[in-house]
Amino acid sequence: MNKSVLVIGDTHSPYHHPDALAFLKAIKKKYKPDRTIHIGDELDFHFWSYHEADPDLMWAWDELKEWRKFLHKLEKIFPTMDLLESNHGSMAWRKAKTAGLSKEVLKSYRDVIFPEWLWEWWNWHPSLDVTLSNWENCHFCHQAEANIVNHAWHYWTSMVAWHRHSKADIWYCSSPYSLRFWMHVWCLIDWKSLAFAYNKLQKKRPILSVGLIINGVPMLQPMFLDKDWNWIWKL
Repeated sequence: MNKSVLVIGDTHSPYHHPDALAFLKAIKKKYKPDRTIHIGDELDFHFWSYHEADPDLMWAWDELKEWRKFLHKLEKIFPTMDLLESNHGSMAWRKAKTAGLSKEVLKSYRDVIFPEWLWEWWNWHPSLDVTLSNWENCHFCHQAEANIVNHAWHYWTSMVAWHRHSKADIWYCSSPYSLRFWMHVWCLIDWKSLAFAYNKLQKKRPILSVGLIINGVPMLQPMFLDKDWNWIWKL
């Protein structure tokens, strides 16, 4: 059973918010989660993307070096973590498939991002089912339908998902037999980065936060920012 589950949203390293790690460290100190799940898109792979790369951002090798720095620091905070496969996180495999390369001739994802460490307590999953402390099951996935309620109906279980950066909510649904929740988790990106230049044409802005499930009850903990996009300590 998991009494307290922390869910980290998309970080898109190396284009994560500058205060993301400090925020996560404070979250861990306050809530003391006994399980941590990263919802996916832990890395951005901007230069490797199917979209045009911005020439004013890092090139592939520089990105990779910055990923490793970020993930090494994240691992020090959360030595044990489950991560979900995602469209950005799986970019290397997607590009290899486009090029006609079998996974058998490639390094594993773990070997690429953690070449000099064992990192045996980080594990990636296509999706994940977790038994909460109230004995209810909760299904975690990176990318559900835009309407998570529609997606969750197929599973008829509590669900946590995310893919869109500017939406976060918690829905409840009851039946004569159970009470379920469905939660969208936000992100921890630096939306001012050129990697997210598309945001400048939208009215909505990314919402920075993490999700928590404490004794079976979901909640969202925002990362409050000032007008200059700096984290304001409010935990």
